[in-house]
Amino acid sequence: MAKVEWNFTDERRSPSRGPAAVVPAILLGVRAAARALAISERTLWRLTKSGRVPHVRVGRRVLYDVEELRTWVRQLKESPSHT
Repeated sequence: MAKVEWNFTDERRSPSRGPAAVVPAILLGVRAAARALAISERTLWRLTKSGRVPHVRVGRRVLYDVEELRTWVRQLKESPSHT
């Protein structure tokens, strides 16, 4: 099985600074996290509400730590049952 490397960046363009500054993303919103996990946003919300996927709340936003998602996926792969 090929190793998949997640490389998230948040490119912000600033007219005063010239080209885009590339900043590694450490927290992802729902859309980006669902896309990274190859699941629907609805499925991610269901997993979040049940407490099965690691997440943090910042104000009213629900965000997902990239490293915690990686760890969670590894644990899923190692467990005998994914349900």
